[in-house]
Amino acid sequence: MKKAVFALLVWALFCAAAFATEIRGIWINSDKVPMTNEEARAMAREYYRAGFNLLFPEMICRGYAVYPSRILQRDPRFVDKDDALKALIEEAHRLGMEVHPWVWCFRAGYTKDRGAIIANNPSWTDCSKTGETLSVNGGMWISPFVKDAREYMLGLFEELARNYDIDGFHLDYIRYEIQQPALWGYNGAACEAFKKKYGKDPHDVEYLSPDYLSWIDMRARMLDTFVQEASLRLKNIKPNLVISAAVAADPEEARYMYCQNWGHWADNSWTDMLIPMTYSSSDERFSALMEKQLERVGGKVFTCVGIGSLNFTANEARNLDQIRLARKTDYMGQALFASQYYTKTLGDLLAEDVWSQKTGLPYRHTGDKADKAEAYEKEHGYVPNPGPAMVLPEKLLPLPSYTVRRAKTDVAIDGDLAEWEGFLFAPIDRDTKGRPASVATRAAVCFDSEGIMFAFDCSEPDMAGVKAEATERDGYTFNDDSVEVFLNMDPSGVKYNHFSVNTLGVRFDQQIYNASWNKEWQAAVKKGENGWTCEIKIPFSEMSVPVPAPGERWRMNLARNRCAGGGEQENLCWSVTYGSFHVLERFGSAFFE
Repeated sequence: MKKAVFALLVWALFCAAAFATEIRGIWINSDKVPMTNEEARAMAREYYRAGFNLLFPEMICRGYAVYPSRILQRDPRFVDKDDALKALIEEAHRLGMEVHPWVWCFRAGYTKDRGAIIANNPSWTDCSKTGETLSVNGGMWISPFVKDAREYMLGLFEELARNYDIDGFHLDYIRYEIQQPALWGYNGAACEAFKKKYGKDPHDVEYLSPDYLSWIDMRARMLDTFVQEASLRLKNIKPNLVISAAVAADPEEARYMYCQNWGHWADNSWTDMLIPMTYSSSDERFSALMEKQLERVGGKVFTCVGIGSLNFTANEARNLDQIRLARKTDYMGQALFASQYYTKTLGDLLAEDVWSQKTGLPYRHTGDKADKAEAYEKEHGYVPNPGPAMVLPEKLLPLPSYTVRRAKTDVAIDGDLAEWEGFLFAPIDRDTKGRPASVATRAAVCFDSEGIMFAFDCSEPDMAGVKAEATERDGYTFNDDSVEVFLNMDPSGVKYNHFSVNTLGVRFDQQIYNASWNKEWQAAVKKGENGWTCEIKIPFSEMSVPVPAPGERWRMNLARNRCAGGGEQENLCWSVTYGSFHVLERFGSAFFE
């Protein structure tokens, strides 16, 4: 008994030492930024009670300033409201907490309001390869190639640093719009710079060609230099500011899909801290991403993992599970996204469990860490190599095509594929990177006067291991064993519809990334000993298109997600995307009979 008590005491002392300093942050999105001084002080006290020690209030977003700026129009929601940032800082400092303003860098406005920055400077607007200025995600963007735009944003950052007693500065949207389904970053200034250096118009560069990698690197370099300049200018005002950035979770995907080479920022100490937005409801995925992130950073800067509280509104204790997972790694703390999903119940859970002991911040207790970082910088100086080389496939697999035949008889949507004899079944035999699938999957497509129909035949040797956690409409079926359909009815545009069904027959649908787009369509699943089948029928009327004419072409992809088998989820597709399923450039063709 005495030995057990002693062991518990030793463990308690170890834990206390291990977390004597730890980042415990929260992003305070603008919808939750206080509008009065009293609300600001109350917010700081509530977060202190829960155990937080670092606040990231959103101060520049949607093309407006949340604080009263002399440079940029104030967000209409905050006109005539208190300058509550000052009160938030004062109360946070009284409680021993820090405040780092959170600012948008290159995203400006959004669907309903393009924001004051772009409204006053339309030539700064970035665009897609086909010229759209409003992205499919509903965002308006500023081109990092426009010198006046860069200088304007840096001036805003300096204004915040001069006028407020801030402890750090947090950069967000220090990237391009995601390169799917539309390729992005084709502002005229960017295209001219590429032409001057490489003698080619980037509009003519083939996706995933060697020249396309040069196009990625050139855009990434514009982000690199902005981060470097922001850090230098902010620290010229306040040398002890901690410069941090919210970055994409997967370092490889960040570079390919956002032109955001944040590992290079760590190599050169252009930021003091990186916060990968590791928003996953899967603990396995969360842990795998943390391992990847830490390997890329290599201990060169402070690290704080972003946890997606938005995924855990139905079970807030799941935040604590991922905090515990983060503590098993070399991560120096955690930040929760975001105030929008914070409740007093969650605060109680944090205060009574993982954050029951107050703690300081590791970068304010640096010691050897600071000396090591300074020595590294002196020894290495600027690291010109932008990190691990991006690897292209040796040979891109050709885009497939499929002839969609008209059904001769009615097809019952019941999961039984007996009626599909005589139709062409296309193989879904590669994952999204082009590697051979571990199991057999095939799919067929047909149509009638009402709609388009799909059949999936999924071999599965581990039926007992099939995952089916989504049980309600628009649950994340694609995180289960499931099948997916992607349809772009107008090949000249970027709009596409996405449908997914898991083995329970639960349906998910969205248009591009808009999950509020819900339509009426049918799906049925049938399970067997060695696999499962699925049938889907989507009415043309629900997609607002007529019955396709003979020879009409749609862009299409068919996919299967496999979780069974005990390994990492396998994402299989008919047309290999070399990215996520949403890379429209890599959809195959469907020709109607």
